[in-house]
Amino acid sequence: MPTKTMTGEWCQDTWDSYPLDTLVRFEGENYYKMLNGHVAMITQGNTGVADIYHDWDNGDYDTHYFNTVKIVPDAVGFMGDSNDLNWTPMKRADKQGHSKPTTLKDIVAYLNNSYVGETVVENKWGKTYITLYKE
Repeated sequence: MPTKTMTGEWCQDTWDSYPLDTLVRFEGENYYKMLNGHVAMITQGNTGVADIYHDWDNGDYDTHYFNTVKIVPDAVGFMGDSNDLNWTPMKRADKQGHSKPTTLKDIVAYLNNSYVGETVVENKWGKTYITLYKE
């Protein structure tokens, strides 16, 4: 995915000249021209946020919230008497782990359908929450 940077004032001609599947940086903001013609304005932090504009000119958009969970690998837990020192692998079945900041690369990969990994999409309270699971 190519990345471009626009400098100065917003220039619509320059914006239009960039092809789809391009990340455009302008004044500290990240704009992603999606393959379906929509535009996503992406903000990062502990929770990534992508405002996906269906009609860029009229400002009609949906907000998607991204959360990344680092899955705890198979734990090695102690089972048995403390004198045995019998360590046995314990499998995690609940897909729990710890949250970590969602990267811009992961958000863009999800938006262009190339994210490799498990995702869970939930619609709650009129908003879309996307959880990305990483090994």
